[in-house]
Amino acid sequence: MSEEDKVASTDRVADEPKAETHKREHEEGDVQENKRPKVEIPEGMSKSAWKKLQKRKKWEETKPQYLAEKREKRKLARQRRKEREQEEEGEQNYHQMRKSKNLPTEQKATGINFIMDCEFDDLMNDKEIVSLSSQIARCYSAKRHCQYEVGLEISSFNKNLKERFEKAVSQYKLWKGLPFKENEKLSDIIDETQKDKYVYLTADTNEVIEQLEPDTTYIIGGIVDKNRHKKLCVNKAKELGLKVGRLPIDKYIKMNGRQVLATSHVYEIACKWFENDKDWGKAFNEVLPPRKIKAHGTLSEPAEPATESSVEPEANQLARKLVIVGDGACGKTCLLIVFSKGTFPEVYVPTVFENYVADVEVDGRKVELALWDTAGQEDYDRLRPLSYPDSNVILICFSVDSPDSLDNVLEKWISEVLHFCQGVPIILVGCKSDLRNDPDTIEQLRQQQQQPVSSSEGQAVATKIGTQYYLECSARTGEGVKEVFEAATRASLKTKEKKEKKKKFYRYT
Repeated sequence: MSEEDKVASTDRVADEPKAETHKREHEEGDVQENKRPKVEIPEGMSKSAWKKLQKRKKWEETKPQYLAEKREKRKLARQRRKEREQEEEGEQNYHQMRKSKNLPTEQKATGINFIMDCEFDDLMNDKEIVSLSSQIARCYSAKRHCQYEVGLEISSFNKNLKERFEKAVSQYKLWKGLPFKENEKLSDIIDETQKDKYVYLTADTNEVIEQLEPDTTYIIGGIVDKNRHKKLCVNKAKELGLKVGRLPIDKYIKMNGRQVLATSHVYEIACKWFENDKDWGKAFNEVLPPRKIKAHGTLSEPAEPATESSVEPEANQLARKLVIVGDGACGKTCLLIVFSKGTFPEVYVPTVFENYVADVEVDGRKVELALWDTAGQEDYDRLRPLSYPDSNVILICFSVDSPDSLDNVLEKWISEVLHFCQGVPIILVGCKSDLRNDPDTIEQLRQQQQQPVSSSEGQAVATKIGTQYYLECSARTGEGVKEVFEAATRASLKTKEKKEKKKKFYRYT
């Protein structure tokens, strides 16, 4: 036997005890693994019930991760769908299509400019500051959506008003085309050599403006004071040596009470005046809510002068405020327009701030329902809270063809509403119910491994968040629309009555 064979033989002999030891240790390990600790089932609980309980605990532990993965999966599905649309339409056409839906591609020049004079900050309380900030936001929305370029800037933007914006609408710094001048008062902006090109708008004058003149700047007094302070704007104009004027309201409509307009209404009327071929009558009727208008003549013809009897408010007329929230493009605006105007808008334009008014009669009571539309996109999360003050009822909407929008009711909308509108009745509304059985919708959702939201799923969410009602409707077909707003009106009336009863109780005890 060679030396190499002897060495190999010796190595095999030496390895045999190690192999036996390893085998024995492996077998002992298997025995230990097979000996699972005995589970103690609580007394009085069956084994099946205990297993279900353990399964439920495991689900609660893994639920956040599961939901996060599910959201990511839906996000990727939306991204893939967008990519498919881009491939089908072409990248250039796709972006053109998206842009044309949102805003006018090009605004026509007018040569008109407006300044909102906010130097009256100290004369307003907190509630009035909130109202003014909401009106400025609506002016910005009107400016962006107008087919004509009507200039607007804010002067004396400081103190309480600026603090309100910083707190609730910090994105105002990104608003294009609307300069907020913090350190410049109206007197700093006015060109002393061209004072004849400035007109301070006020209801306290007999000088009527028949039309808006090019190369002229119109000044709006930025104040909400419920008519406590008289002739503020007139006195300010005299102090600065400026002309004054008022819109020709009484020539075209009859108003309830004094002919004083909100700051946002003045600017919106100017925008609509251009869009309606410089017709004041149409502009007034499109912008002013019915509660301000007693009666109106032919849109393009002056109305008869108002008399004392014609400005008395209608008896038993109640006013309530409804705010509608939900994901972008879930059907909120279509629902409001169909109910208030009876027409279905075919083109989708994302909302920033829009108001509508409708007269509703429930249980023999006439109610003027102010409908506040809001933007659902995340870009407007800081702007939306301006709509919530003094709400009487909230509609949280989702789209039947978008399971994601129902998920967001739980993840986003209910917490926001409860934070800003504690104690206000909430109604959950499933919009676009006509798409539940639509073949194209079903196929698109199937490709994303989803399906339309069922009525039972919507009802389950409504029960979970504690809403007063769960209703479904279709703005396109009109089915269920009337029922939604009748239920909302009843809910708003009950809440108001409870508040009034509490006030009376504390007053007389």
